[in-house]
Amino acid sequence: MEGSYRLKIERAKQHIQNAKTFVQENRLFRYTFEVDYQSGKRSIGARREEASIAILALIVGDAVHNLRTALDHRTWEIVSPHCGGPADLKKVQFPIAKSLEDLDKTFEAKMINKAPQNVIDAFGGIRPYRGGNEEIVLIHDLDVMDKHKLLIPSASYASLEPSFIRSFIPTFPAMFEGNMTVIKRVGRDVEWTGFTMTDANLFLHPTKVEQDIPVPVEVIISEPGNASEIPLFPTLFKLVAAVESVMSDLCRL
Repeated sequence: MEGSYRLKIERAKQHIQNAKTFVQENRLFRYTFEVDYQSGKRSIGARREEASIAILALIVGDAVHNLRTALDHRTWEIVSPHCGGPADLKKVQFPIAKSLEDLDKTFEAKMINKAPQNVIDAFGGIRPYRGGNEEIVLIHDLDVMDKHKLLIPSASYASLEPSFIRSFIPTFPAMFEGNMTVIKRVGRDVEWTGFTMTDANLFLHPTKVEQDIPVPVEVIISEPGNASEIPLFPTLFKLVAAVESVMSDLCRL
């Protein structure tokens, strides 16, 4: 179907919008204040709703896959008319090379070299290799990862400041002013002793009480083959723009 790449891009955009709506309507990441009345300890830390996060991962994976296949669909439209037979047609795919030095070899493997020289030059101008068009390479890497495991998002609390926490928890220790260095790791970010309870008072409270703190959260995702984490939605929007830019170049052919 000619022009199917457009449908793929629009579908990717819809998945991204669905993902944003899902995050807005569901509490995937929570930050809580917990009081243990029996031990006299207080703690704060992040909570994850794993079932909802898995659903978000599925939506994100679908968005990435539609962007990747949009590239393949347009490549097929341009290159397949110049292929000799079924064996060549099976190899037609948008090329992603390991490096600039590998580009000619990748063009040959993906049948790009079967097309006229202006087509080959157009694909070369896209710079579809590591160290070249990094957004297009990232689409490829995320799609490959999604074939083997879910693209699990996580949360960044980088903008969380002690003063913000103290506005909800006045007893939050002053020792944390200016940074969030922890004093004890217990599966929570910070734990401190705030009070002691007598045996009589234990009957007035449940053993533990948990309260949500409305902290700012940024949804992030791990970059394949890299220890760094990248913001989910700004990255997805950049990937859409990168694909649309490629399509603009290829549609001139």
